[in-house]
Amino acid sequence: ACSVATGRTWAGHKVHRQGPVVYVAAEGQRGLNSRLQAWETAVNDGREVTDLIVTPKGLDPRSSKDMARLTRKIKRSGAVMVVFDTLHRCAPGMEENSNKELGEAFGALQRLKDETGVCVLVLHHTGYEGKHARGASSQEDDADDAYVIKFGGDPEDRSPTNPRILVRRKSKEGEAGEELRLKLTTVPAPGQDPFDGRAGALAYVTVEPPEESFLTTPRESKLNQLIRLMDEHELPPTAGRDRAKA
Repeated sequence: ACSVATGRTWAGHKVHRQGPVVYVAAEGQRGLNSRLQAWETAVNDGREVTDLIVTPKGLDPRSSKDMARLTRKIKRSGAVMVVFDTLHRCAPGMEENSNKELGEAFGALQRLKDETGVCVLVLHHTGYEGKHARGASSQEDDADDAYVIKFGGDPEDRSPTNPRILVRRKSKEGEAGEELRLKLTTVPAPGQDPFDGRAGALAYVTVEPPEESFLTTPRESKLNQLIRLMDEHELPPTAGRDRAKA
């Protein structure tokens, strides 16, 4: 969401449509603020992400009143993305195992997308085994793309040192099954002494790919790797030209 709002690359991928993002923070408002501050410190040179519009209360996709309110907010702000965090908190009382109820919610989200042109991102908890979204299967059927984040190591180890794996379960435009290895990094909370090692003194940052992976795939050429890495570090196309001539 921060990358879309600022236009900064994420994991080596350029943002193709930058603009304001409406974030419906129905769950974990305090944690969101910490992650946002950490991202601003680590990635955005300490500058505030002004185009991230946080709505502290849930908006229910099944409520025509809530969707009308959200539609007005999107049109006024010119938002290009809206995030629902999480589906469970935004739709209280919804029977997650009911294809009918989930279909109604996702139908409302599709109408929101059609009317405003935004990208709709829905965060949802995984099931018991952590392999797919919790509840009825229709939610992945109705989505254009579906991703799940799982632990790379011990599922009980939630520390930043336990890598996460982003798995693409479904994509209408790409290949399903692709995986991206991620990590959680930490930075000192804004205004905190960087040498203060007290527990809880560090704020969690965004998920980022390990540097050693280079985010490459067997099909990616060396030239494409170089171009992508230059984009990731925001280097001009002429970078290194003098050395190459020498």
